[in-house]
Amino acid sequence: MIWLVFALLTGAAILSILWPLSRPAPKAREDAADVAFYRDQIAEIDAEFERGGLDREQAEAAKALAGRRLLAVAPEESAAGSSPRARKLAAGLALVAVPALALGLYNKITCGARPLR
Repeated sequence: MIWLVFALLTGAAILSILWPLSRPAPKAREDAADVAFYRDQIAEIDAEFERGGLDREQAEAAKALAGRRLLAVAPEESAAGSSPRARKLAAGLALVAVPALALGLYNKITCGARPLR
């Protein structure tokens, strides 16, 4: 009976890891043109500063404004996508690592315990 409980708990741990990986990967954002525009704008500000057309304060203010607008159109860009291969690798690792870790800990605890006298 206890082994059934252990198996169910291990299965629940694996499913809790695999559940987020089973969702489809996020789609490319529709406002990619806006993101590219603001990135280009920041690059142009840097280039203008290098040419001497802007002083440091003006360049920093312009970059800050462009950066705020960039964050407004793409707040979660850094989490935009993981490749399907990475998702499959993480799923396979979870399927192997969680039970192996559980069995390894169980073995260490049970075999390392001294018998009572």
